[in-house]
Amino acid sequence: MIKNLTFLQATVRWDKYVRTIFMQICRDLFAELYAKLKNTDILYLQEHSLFAHAINLKLNNKLITILSEDKILSPFSLTLPKSFFSHVSSLTFKKGKDLSIIIYAQNNLNTYELKPQDCVNLKLSINLQKNFNDVFLKLFFLFLNKNKCQNSLFELIFIKKDTFCLEKYTKLKLCALTIDQDRLAFSNALCDFLGLGPGLTPSGDDFILGWLFILRLYNVKHLPYISNVIADNLSLTNDISAAMLKNALSGRFNLNLIKTAELLKKINPACFEESISGIFKLENYGHSSWQDCLLGVFTALHSVRN
Repeated sequence: MIKNLTFLQATVRWDKYVRTIFMQICRDLFAELYAKLKNTDILYLQEHSLFAHAINLKLNNKLITILSEDKILSPFSLTLPKSFFSHVSSLTFKKGKDLSIIIYAQNNLNTYELKPQDCVNLKLSINLQKNFNDVFLKLFFLFLNKNKCQNSLFELIFIKKDTFCLEKYTKLKLCALTIDQDRLAFSNALCDFLGLGPGLTPSGDDFILGWLFILRLYNVKHLPYISNVIADNLSLTNDISAAMLKNALSGRFNLNLIKTAELLKKINPACFEESISGIFKLENYGHSSWQDCLLGVFTALHSVRN
């Protein structure tokens, strides 16, 4: 367990850097940290929450997460080897040579060096034009059913027919189609999903993430209004989910969704099933987070289709 992890401090140490292909950091986060290290020797971070393979810290009200190498990279995270999380007692950052950032962990005197080549661009840059047909949507639904997990939104809505979740889902779908006529009804339906369900990222937030991803991918006309509704109501969920959705509102998504955008761009109508299977082969994360996110993707694609 990590103890006394209260700040990131500059430390001079230039030998025995640990290099691994699993060290990654969001490009924008790297740039932000490096810029701050140019102006100060010490970055004071507030301890937010600690887990076996994740450390959540806050810098000027911004959440930064250090993840184990086997986790999915997010816009506010960096990944380090699993060994990093063994009895860490303190942590220090320093601006290194050649645009690098040095991370020094005092658990076993390991030193890690993040370089520009470790940066991953998680900014969504694709603007999708194609409109997928009903055959594609039917196959996507079948894959959702095949890959469902216990107590995911898909299972609760389509298998167990949970009245509470089914009503909220149906309401949001209908209100999305009539947003021009009744924006207030849509806002209320959308806010019903914020913070819905248990977990570090509640199922409702994962669903909104996938849904917002498609709306931005297609650059729908109501995106500015929808973004404002989400931004104004982030207090309905927890800090980790709020950080995830804040980044999504800025066009930054986790690595799985960036890969999904590339796959959707390349999908060939002649081989829908093979193309969709590529999306569902992406690594799961959380208990049901990825499945809930993909339900949001499906729902938004259905709305765009209509």
